[in-house]
Amino acid sequence: MLCVFAGASVAQAQLPDYNDFELQARANFSGAFNLPNSTFFTSATPSINDNADVAIKLINFPGTDRQAVWFGGAGAGKTVFTSADGAIITDVSLNDAGQIVTYQFLASPTAIIGIDGHAQTSTIRVAPGGFFGLIELGTPEINNAGVVGFRGKPGIGGQAFISDDAGSQAMHVNEVDTDPASPYSFLFSPSINNNRQIAGKARVGASGQFGNSQPDEIRLWNTDGSSVLIAVDADGDPMSPYSGFDNSVGVNDVGQVAFTASLVGGGRGVFLSDGATTLTIATTLQPEVNEIQFFSPDVNNSGLVVFRGRDGAGVETIFVGDGTDLTTVVQRGDIVPSDLGDARIDQHDTSLAFGGAPKINNNGDVAFQCGLTPPDDNQIEWGSGLYVAFASGVCPGPTDLSGDGAVGSADLAILLGNWGPCPSGQPCPADLDCDGAVGSSDLAILLGSWGSP
Repeated sequence: MLCVFAGASVAQAQLPDYNDFELQARANFSGAFNLPNSTFFTSATPSINDNADVAIKLINFPGTDRQAVWFGGAGAGKTVFTSADGAIITDVSLNDAGQIVTYQFLASPTAIIGIDGHAQTSTIRVAPGGFFGLIELGTPEINNAGVVGFRGKPGIGGQAFISDDAGSQAMHVNEVDTDPASPYSFLFSPSINNNRQIAGKARVGASGQFGNSQPDEIRLWNTDGSSVLIAVDADGDPMSPYSGFDNSVGVNDVGQVAFTASLVGGGRGVFLSDGATTLTIATTLQPEVNEIQFFSPDVNNSGLVVFRGRDGAGVETIFVGDGTDLTTVVQRGDIVPSDLGDARIDQHDTSLAFGGAPKINNNGDVAFQCGLTPPDDNQIEWGSGLYVAFASGVCPGPTDLSGDGAVGSADLAILLGNWGPCPSGQPCPADLDCDGAVGSSDLAILLGSWGSP
């Protein structure tokens, strides 16, 4: 495994520019935007697809004992699902078709719920029982094929990473309490890609060996149980530069996994690896990054990694990096548009201005949520805003338009279906050369990438 530890420099070189921000919803006690008053997303993490649609969990729904899911895009949207009375739901996952999944528990039905964001309908997507006799479910994600990856508990014993394709289930990896041949005592949060591979952190050990002194690995598992070792900490390999890993990872369709690690020599870093080559996205050893916060990084198919931290001056920042350069998407104190006019990303006190983890799509657009105040008075609270920061300035764009992991006939069909001028103010991913229209030059770029991942 090749580890590249050169710190990325802060630059705009081959990374997108982020100058275009669009408010999707604003939560507040009164005067909310695209939300009922007194509905909040607090620390929820949004999910964004390649159409720049966004979904997010709402921690409450006014006048009820329920939580909810919001879905929208292009500055509009609404609540599309409310939970059962007294239920808790997890952060949501959204695919390009507008399908959303969340896990509902502490009320009936206890199940992974599937939601059609466009039709505003819901159904039980994965229920307890099934082929593996599942008695617990959690942390679901959905890919563009509608396959749901999650962590489940198959009967009495340990947990497993499982994927479900319309009821057909595959067990990617088990804990030792379920499979005595497994080397893992605990599996953390999984993340699934469009190739039905699941990435995650796993603790090595016999039954009951859960302590932090146990070795930790990050792996990418296939449906047949085979896997690729992405990274291992110093408890498992004394030569490892990592003293430990954060619990959640991001994965793309190329098989690269984004993860955050604490370093043996001190400090923290965000890394991107396919198990053969490891890129350093950022570390706190470089002067431009003061802190890397404990929120999961995310990665797209172009290898752009988004994460939360603080810059060299200690200002809360959402960064995007590619292993060569690092850029700022948005910071605390920035002025962004809102339904009330210009707004400032801030809080009335020193509490964190951003909530949850940022997410990135294959166009480089970033979804995030944050506290808002008037531009000149942070003692007046304007609630919390859900935003999309649109990427610009980098061409050619990704040619895998379908997100299936390869450039082929599906991508050609998408490009031809969008032939002509790009719609004003809307995402135009088939405009590969960023000239404002889909035409022959974009076709040439796509054909030049034919067959590539």
